[in-house]
Amino acid sequence: MTIASNNKHMNPPPAVTMEGLRLEKETRKHPRLSINLPFEYQAMHDSRLRTGLLGNLSNIGLLFYCRGEMSVGTALVVRVMFADGYELASFEAYAKIIWKDLHFERDWREYKYGAEFTYISEDAKQKLNRLLSTFSSEEELKLQYCDN
Repeated sequence: MTIASNNKHMNPPPAVTMEGLRLEKETRKHPRLSINLPFEYQAMHDSRLRTGLLGNLSNIGLLFYCRGEMSVGTALVVRVMFADGYELASFEAYAKIIWKDLHFERDWREYKYGAEFTYISEDAKQKLNRLLSTFSSEEELKLQYCDN
């Protein structure tokens, strides 16, 4: 059951091309980077530090998976960790959950959340932009294997 009343978090349908390949063009105002990275988060009302997995990331927010249930509107502090050359880098930002969904995979139940950044420092913005540019291709199009 999706909490959001609209489907802003859904990807637009891709154009199908050659056998088994799907050609996608990111058309959002703020393109998302599909990425699997661990991250830490803490709800503002909770002293426990928790972990999750990013599904995608943009300069305005993130999609993530975790086992803990939270309400839409929950304020978070998030810390995204990534390799920057041979060093481990990270950035922190404040975010707010704007939608949630229940996600099932085999015998695993977790929650899928969309969150927007509510505050990110200039230093953190630079790190985020470096991360996005490192993992983003210079091309606007990407090929993705299609099961069909």
